[in-house]
Amino acid sequence: MRLVFDVSLEKNTLPLEYRRIIISFIKSALAQYEGGRFYNQFYGGCVVKNFSFGVQLGKATFKDDCIILENGNIKLVLTINNDKEGIVIFNSLMGMGMRKKKFSLGDDNSLVLEKVSINKEVEIKESSVMFKLISPLCLREHNPHNNKDYYYSIKSDKFIEKFKTIVRAQIPKELKPYVENMQVVPIDCKKTVVKHYGQKIEVTIGVIAISAEILLLSHLYKSGVGSRKSAGFGLLDIVGGVK
Repeated sequence: MRLVFDVSLEKNTLPLEYRRIIISFIKSALAQYEGGRFYNQFYGGCVVKNFSFGVQLGKATFKDDCIILENGNIKLVLTINNDKEGIVIFNSLMGMGMRKKKFSLGDDNSLVLEKVSINKEVEIKESSVMFKLISPLCLREHNPHNNKDYYYSIKSDKFIEKFKTIVRAQIPKELKPYVENMQVVPIDCKKTVVKHYGQKIEVTIGVIAISAEILLLSHLYKSGVGSRKSAGFGLLDIVGGVK
């Protein structure tokens, strides 16, 4: 299920760490919906999350301390590989007074959810697909020995290796055998650095081509790919290869 949220802002600005705002907004909706009984299903403990989101800012200027938008309208695109969970998110935002209600961002700014729509997903019928990264691809490796995180972008020689490792760890066991023969080809990618929870992390933006079993491609398209998917990273859109 692919949901598109039309959001308006009181001011034409956003903090650099705008992903934290979206996470807080979704958490707030889930906490209120039906007494919060679905909250742990999405954010409890070390739950592997089946969704990803990206924020389309339109024309924007990135400053040292904020983002200046051309207008006060943004779009939040969220994909989830489970229709029942998708309905929960849809209902939590539409049915608990979140729509048309101001959600404070601090600094005398707020957002308002204006509309939610369900976009039709593309059916993948070929074993090779070109994907645009709607939100940056984050590849994170945690070292338990020194408790440090390491991030790998397109600039790393280990980019493809880490991509496959993370995909294998996240997908259902019946899809894991398909990872070995999966081919990943960067088409128009570049490294960038984003700020996330006070930390500057190395990520990848652009277009990638993936060749694999159709079931695996479909899963990545519907769930997102890479680390920190549910924090606004790894959202894919199809730009070629589907007939």
